[in-house]
Amino acid sequence: MSPEADIVDRDQQLLGQLAELDLALAKHVHGLALASDDPAQVAELSHAYQRISRCVRQTLALKAKLKRDAEQHARWLQARDPRPRAPVSAPLNPAARRRADLEEAVGRVIWAEREYDGPDWEDRQEQRFRLMEHYLHFDDRKHRFGPETLDQDVVT
Repeated sequence: MSPEADIVDRDQQLLGQLAELDLALAKHVHGLALASDDPAQVAELSHAYQRISRCVRQTLALKAKLKRDAEQHARWLQARDPRPRAPVSAPLNPAARRRADLEEAVGRVIWAEREYDGPDWEDRQEQRFRLMEHYLHFDDRKHRFGPETLDQDVVT
C-alpha cells in the first residue's frame, strides 16, 4: 500500500470517529432539549443541536468526498498509459508556417480561379504554381510574411 493510501485511510478513520462523536453529542443535546420544559433552555439547546448536526453533515460530506477523490485517483492511475510518450516534434517557425498556409491558400485560388479552359490549361496552371513557389521561396520576400493577413498575402 502506498503512503498516500495510508494517509487517506487514516483520514477516513479519523473522520468516521469524529462523525460518531458528533452524532453522539447531537443525540445527547437532542435528548436534553426534549426533556426540558424551559423555553429559553429549549431554544438554546435547539441552537446547539442545529450547529452540531451541521458538523455531522459536513464531516460525512467530507468523508464521502475523500472517498470519491481516492476512487477517481485510482481510476486515473489504472487508465494512465505507463509507456513513455513519443517526443513531440518541434513546431514550424512562424515564417515556415506562414509559407505553408500561403501555399495551401494560393493553391486553392489557382485551382478555383482558372480563367482559361483551352487545351493547354494544365500548362498554364502549372506555370502559376511555379510562379507561386518562386514568390514564396524568393529570399527577398521571406522576411515579409506575417504582418499582413493571410488574405492580403494571397492577393500579393
